[in-house]
Amino acid sequence: MSFTVAELLMVLLVLVLAVLFLVRRLVRSEARFRMLAENSGDVVCLHDSHGQCQYVSPSVMRVLGYKPPSCPAQHVHKDDKQHLERVFHLALHSKEPVRCTFRAHTATGDLIWLESLMRPIPEGGIIATSRDVTDRKQVEDLYRILADSLPKNSFVLYDRGLRVMLAAGPLVRMNESLLGKVEGRHLMEVFKHLFDREQLAEADQFWSGALEGRSSSTEIPLRGSIYQLQHVPVLDGAEVIAGLMVATNVTEDRSREAALQDRTEELERSNRDLEQFADIASHELKTPLRHISGFADILAEEHEGLLSNDADMCI
Repeated sequence: MSFTVAELLMVLLVLVLAVLFLVRRLVRSEARFRMLAENSGDVVCLHDSHGQCQYVSPSVMRVLGYKPPSCPAQHVHKDDKQHLERVFHLALHSKEPVRCTFRAHTATGDLIWLESLMRPIPEGGIIATSRDVTDRKQVEDLYRILADSLPKNSFVLYDRGLRVMLAAGPLVRMNESLLGKVEGRHLMEVFKHLFDREQLAEADQFWSGALEGRSSSTEIPLRGSIYQLQHVPVLDGAEVIAGLMVATNVTEDRSREAALQDRTEELERSNRDLEQFADIASHELKTPLRHISGFADILAEEHEGLLSNDADMCI
């Protein structure tokens, strides 16, 4: 099959127009993205798959005091760098947005908390939207102090993507020794080190149920202890915005209940033994009394009038 020059020119023209159309759409899309980012109060950053910042919105000046192209990732506290890198790589391969919190240095030398929501993009890379959550973290610290004052209880607050938003308590500390920070991790990833397969499958149903508005409670054996797990929805008006799991160590309570049950059964057995003894003793005591009464009747009949009045009265 051969084409004329006119046909080839026509095909070439169509291809050029198509490319121009796509470029125009891309330019418009980028312009729209920049307009949204530059009018947002949050810091919007575009990172490539290697973590290099390709774009940062002007709001970085308001939040951190730095001018673009300086981005929050360049000012992360040294103790949070590894955590942020791990979450970034997790977000690259995730179908859902991944949330994490970290500390960053401002231009004035202050240390603030940022919460970043990372979304993967088809071209390979991440769009990260970060905001200052220092005030909220102070409230969370108070919450953790409260949780630590209740040594038998652990609390896990998770978002609609089943990722940990806030966690405190013995189970959390046990997990953090294995995993580092649990905030931003998926619940399945966090608890697969503690729950067996059956417990994990059951917990997954309860987590999802809480996000659908259902409350539930169950008890599981866990590393030599017994935990009561309560799952409740967190509501904003009528909307479920998160789920909360409360894990309470009830080992001592169940041990006391078992001991009380054993004591109750022991007392019931003792009462039955006493009743049986009383029946036997009653029978044994009644038999000689019946004999005495019979002999007294015979004595009264056969010797009536032969004895003294006092003897007759006694008989």
